[in-house]
Amino acid sequence: MLIIALLLHLLGHYLFQKITKTKAKEFRDSLNRKQPLFEMSGVIMNFVVAILIILVITLTTKERYLLNENAIYGVECSSIANEKGFIDGDKFITINDAHINRFSEITKSIIFDTGITKISIDRDRNIVEINLTEDDKYDIMSSGTLSLFKPKTTPNVISNEVVKELVYTEKNKSIGKSFGTFFSSAKIFFNLFNPYRIAYKGIKGFYSIKGGVANWYTLALCSYIIGLINLIPLPGLDLGNTIIAIIENNRKRKFNSKTMRFLRIGSPLVLVVILVSLLFISA
Repeated sequence: MLIIALLLHLLGHYLFQKITKTKAKEFRDSLNRKQPLFEMSGVIMNFVVAILIILVITLTTKERYLLNENAIYGVECSSIANEKGFIDGDKFITINDAHINRFSEITKSIIFDTGITKISIDRDRNIVEINLTEDDKYDIMSSGTLSLFKPKTTPNVISNEVVKELVYTEKNKSIGKSFGTFFSSAKIFFNLFNPYRIAYKGIKGFYSIKGGVANWYTLALCSYIIGLINLIPLPGLDLGNTIIAIIENNRKRKFNSKTMRFLRIGSPLVLVVILVSLLFISA
């Protein structure tokens, strides 16, 4: 998918050349007011493709979720959650003093939070506070499970009372939801280089995307990541080349072509080495 995303990036530049009937070499060898647009065309293509894919996925699927208030029997804890002080039947009230709307937000709110996470729970009608440190969250991620809590379907104490079924909410996803997914995907990219955060394997778990749709979402994510990388202001990347083009047009003179060629090739290579090194360090 990453290779396809790279090809889409190149396609953006190619289409701009076809539309303007100007080759890349002509843009870079002479002063041209359209050059900044040409340099950014790859990023634009990546972002447009990512937005369209996420938009189609969002608007053609329904989301089914459990409101936290409807988790009437509390949570069923994983083993790592038990180690951190949670027990079956706990009912979440707030995370960092913020009330939780959806049950599925509990784990995400904990993992993506920075610093100490203060959690308030209802345990047998008593308010209990649990504080999780960065080390605690690192332990959770190292455990290999992304599902800390499941909704408990039966009460802790079995009685003659009829066990109630959990009531789920189902509705069509909104356009706003698709853009929320698009921008939150940036977190996944930056979290790849943070040992305290969720890595790539968590994408499907957090966004509940399965089957063939997951492949499309992965393509959207890869396209988005390529776009983000090209927003780093280095020569050889779209934003860096755009800045150079703007400066050249304002000063009415081109920089040395050999120097620019060296920087456009060298800078991305150095960046790749840095990113790969960070991935290994945070692995």
